[in-house]
Amino acid sequence: MTKEGTSDDREQGKLLPITWPKDLPAIYANNLVVQNETGVLVLSFFQINPPYVIGTSEEQRKEILDKLVSVNAIPAAKLVIPLHHIPGMIEVIQKRFAQAGKEVEVTNAPSALSQLKTGIEDAD
Repeated sequence: MTKEGTSDDREQGKLLPITWPKDLPAIYANNLVVQNETGVLVLSFFQINPPYVIGTSEEQRKEILDKLVSVNAIPAAKLVIPLHHIPGMIEVIQKRFAQAGKEVEVTNAPSALSQLKTGIEDAD
């Protein structure tokens, strides 16, 4: 350390405070696809909604479901994160998840989308 209290590394640049935005839109995502690229992970978040299945009888609803071949994935966000940041991000998420689990009961109850392919997917 020098007399001024800065290391040699810090003398190469200038440390600036971060000004955070006052508002950031919250976007719902219930599906995640993870891809590897050189030096980064690409996290693509999507919202997948269950289809409307309206019918008066079980037979009508089954007929509608049988005709479905896909559901739309609505893009929510795509994040490209350098690999060296991933461990720290995972640590922060795990800590916050543990705190949230103490505040409210976290269950693994199946959602309305459990019949569809949803969740986290590796894009290999």
